[in-house]
Amino acid sequence: MLSRLRQLNIFSKPTTRDFNKVVERLNLLSNIHGGGGIGVRTNPAGINIFNTSALTQALSLGIYEVGTSATGNGIYNCFPVLIDATNWALVTKVDKFSSLPAWNNATAYETGDTIIEANVSYICILAHTNQQPPNATYWKVADVEILNTDESYPVADADFTEALALFDLIQAFKVSDDEGTTRFIGTPLGTKVRTAKTKEAAQNDDSIQCNLILRNGNKAASGELGFDIEVFGHANSGTADFDDALPRLADDVTIAVYNQQGKWWYATTVQQSKICTCAEP
Repeated sequence: MLSRLRQLNIFSKPTTRDFNKVVERLNLLSNIHGGGGIGVRTNPAGINIFNTSALTQALSLGIYEVGTSATGNGIYNCFPVLIDATNWALVTKVDKFSSLPAWNNATAYETGDTIIEANVSYICILAHTNQQPPNATYWKVADVEILNTDESYPVADADFTEALALFDLIQAFKVSDDEGTTRFIGTPLGTKVRTAKTKEAAQNDDSIQCNLILRNGNKAASGELGFDIEVFGHANSGTADFDDALPRLADDVTIAVYNQQGKWWYATTVQQSKICTCAEP
């Protein structure tokens, strides 16, 4: 961090980019030292380091669950989750993270209550019963927009498909953009390679349609993130047609896939054409 500070021109105002780099390092230090935390203050002489618990809280990492896609490639509407203490030691199939409760038409909601409806989180702004979101008189969207850094330089719009699916977990924190607006950026928790179910047999095409397997083990359904993704094949040379390269690839088969900057790929390199010619029976 000190080497970075020395690079800053103490006789000119640091840029937002400079601040972000310093804050990233301070965030690491605050996790190491705990206590009251570490903060930054600027003046004509440069940058001073000081203690503040408020800044530590603002910089602390949070875990969020993905709900829907937001405006902008690689940006998602998410809501915070916590470790579920009750489920921590259970060995049955239960979620270790506590999600928001689903909206219920029989519940008397008070101001400040949070729920989830149609994979969107809401906060109650007026006490009521049986007023379903997104009724703006009683509910306000509580989702946080988070940029997935793995999609910070996405492919062209025509090829773009979201890299994250419903219920995915992402670790995120606040930063300022180049105009001073607070944003959230984060990285997904879990492996880059994930499983999907084919929606069709291998076609005379360089891609195949699939549904991602969600964190709860189910296939993504219509309207959910991860439904009907187009998976392309890496060929040993040129472009692979799936019916030649993988003629036995059938409908509803589990395959391994990964996303690179908004484009899905089959996790194994495939042959460009048929490996052998077999006689018809």
